[in-house]
Amino acid sequence: MIMAHFRGTARGGTTTASRLGHKTTGMVTECNGWDSGIRAEASFRAGIGDCIIVYATGGSNSSRGVRLGSLQPDPDGNLIWTPNKDAEGVL
Repeated sequence: MIMAHFRGTARGGTTTASRLGHKTTGMVTECNGWDSGIRAEASFRAGIGDCIIVYATGGSNSSRGVRLGSLQPDPDGNLIWTPNKDAEGVL
């Protein structure tokens, strides 16, 4: 049996749904308004561990996306946020 490595949840109204991702498939989650949104792409990287890349998007109305930064562990296991310098002021 393959165990899930990532878990994503979404709640709309009173119902919550969840989805699973694996080390080999990763997971992508989105939360969109009409003109703005956020996308997170989770993946497992050998020698590093879990890495999550975060994007600001144009929401349901647009396919554009700007990478905001990434979250991944340092060698001691502490989570480090690394902002994308090119995204500053773009939104």
